[in-house]
Amino acid sequence: MKNLLTLLGLTVLLISLFVGAIWIGGRMAQVSSSSSDSVNASQTDSELPYLGTMPPIEGIASWINSDELTSEDLQGKVVLIDFWTYSCINCIRTLPYIHDWWDKYRDDGLLIVGVHTPEFEFEKVRENVIEAAAKYDLTHPIAQDNNYVTWENFNNRYWPAKYLFDQEGNLRYYHFGEGNYEETETAIQMLLGVEEQIVVGETPDYQAIKSPETYFGWWRDERFASPEGLVENHATDYSLPFRLQKNEWALDGSWSINEKYSEALASGARFQFLYSASVANLVMSTRDGSLQDVIVKLDGEVVPTEMLGQNMVVDEMTGQTFVQVEFSDLYELINGEPGEHLLEIEVLEPGLQIYAITFG
Repeated sequence: MKNLLTLLGLTVLLISLFVGAIWIGGRMAQVSSSSSDSVNASQTDSELPYLGTMPPIEGIASWINSDELTSEDLQGKVVLIDFWTYSCINCIRTLPYIHDWWDKYRDDGLLIVGVHTPEFEFEKVRENVIEAAAKYDLTHPIAQDNNYVTWENFNNRYWPAKYLFDQEGNLRYYHFGEGNYEETETAIQMLLGVEEQIVVGETPDYQAIKSPETYFGWWRDERFASPEGLVENHATDYSLPFRLQKNEWALDGSWSINEKYSEALASGARFQFLYSASVANLVMSTRDGSLQDVIVKLDGEVVPTEMLGQNMVVDEMTGQTFVQVEFSDLYELINGEPGEHLLEIEVLEPGLQIYAITFG
């Protein structure tokens, strides 16, 4: 009898587990289906979540394309806050979409505020931001958040970052980084109550990018391979290693490695980086803002025509490939088929400053 009761008990337990598994599986399927649904044009604004209220935009050093905007100026508007900085390649690749949304929806009640929070000192200069805005044809209001006050108010940690607020100042959508352009535009349309053709977004082939963004100041000290080791804030004669490993960089000649950048102190100073990607960009400046011609080589030779980046120049007499650096900015040096290459620059005079390298 005891064995029979035990058998019955086990049978009931197994049936309970089976039914429970079906219930849990159904719930998981519901959650999975719900979480994978993207925002689409058939939804209404009521289907966007309420995620908080708008923090204050304050501590602004100056406004560009607009007088100072107050909280009253934002009332009744759908507001897209875009955190960016002008030498950031990830930000640059989002700017055509920002431009498009501003043109399409500002008459429908969309207000875009570009909160320009600088990564480097030269990005704090008002004239530089004005020039960058003109370069990318940005006409929406831009707030210079030089001291990170608004950045901290939003508890933001990313370039770029987008926060979308409804007409009552409620946060309804956000996105960090590149991509999700269709989803972002659809959320804008939902809050405005309009329908327009949505632009299909493009993002880089991240699988082909095998090199990370790398900084050339001592604050990061990333994969520096010159045998002398990194010396902070002091003129040092560096040399190149016998061979660089992928994603390592090295200096040759007289350089000073400062907190956020490395500065060439003599003509003939060289920089090398072994990377794997399609596109290579260098963030560069000059000490006094004067124009410098900087020689650029790829794999020890002049850069082939099919690999020339948009900021490259070819000397018609000598065939030498170089870039002209004057404005403190990101310069596209290489753009071609993905692969592993040795990038080299050589200065013809002292004062070139290199901040970071990014890839696409």
